[in-house]
Amino acid sequence: MTDQLVTIDRALYRLLHQRTYREAFLAGRYAELGWSEQVAQAFETVDRDELTATAKQISRRLLAGDRTSSKGLRGAFGRVFQALEAAGRPALDVVDAFVESQQYEAYREVPYAGTGICVEEAFYEFLKRDQWFVRDEWLMCLLTHEFLTALLGILTVNQAPAFVVRTELLQQNAVARFALQRYPRQVADALAGRALQGDDEVIWLYAATTAHFLSGPVSPLVAELLSRTEGAVEAGAEEQVRTTVQKLQKMGLLSGASKA
Repeated sequence: MTDQLVTIDRALYRLLHQRTYREAFLAGRYAELGWSEQVAQAFETVDRDELTATAKQISRRLLAGDRTSSKGLRGAFGRVFQALEAAGRPALDVVDAFVESQQYEAYREVPYAGTGICVEEAFYEFLKRDQWFVRDEWLMCLLTHEFLTALLGILTVNQAPAFVVRTELLQQNAVARFALQRYPRQVADALAGRALQGDDEVIWLYAATTAHFLSGPVSPLVAELLSRTEGAVEAGAEEQVRTTVQKLQKMGLLSGASKA
């Protein structure tokens, strides 16, 4: 009996989240579903229209969020969706494909469903495997930028999230979580919406401190100091280093006081 219940539960999940699976069911192609006779009988009385409406609502809510707690995927990846739609890929079609993916299955909407990743990371991983998307360097940089902005923003307001973070882009020291990305100058200019000064390659910081979310271009020195395993600065360090460390400490990005 337990095995049958699990099978029915899994079948319902796939009917709600996998469009091709649902279409086979609605067309009566039960042989494609791998169901036992008992499972097929359990779904004989399902309201087809209600099933379709519920499935569509899942994608719409993921895309648009809700009024109370979530701004949805479009809120987190606004410019990514603009690029997709400009290329003739409707947002809901993309989300439908996402919901049907293995990456979506790694997401857990509620803690009691088990430990999983947040939906923003799941969507990021999904698009990283999209062959059309990954061929464009600008789109991949934009995807990474919006993902890290969303993730570190969440970690700023939720210091102990109910989800796990598995991206290797994230680093952590004693007081902050952060990521450092290197973008071509033209990409960084586009992300910033203005012409930036500096080298052909721009280092971009995304950080979640205990009080603030921080994002923007930083110097190679800042990147080096944040990435050090030792937080303190030895006596005799150059004045520029000591001054930079003090600024980072005031911003909540480094802990402790300089030994100098």
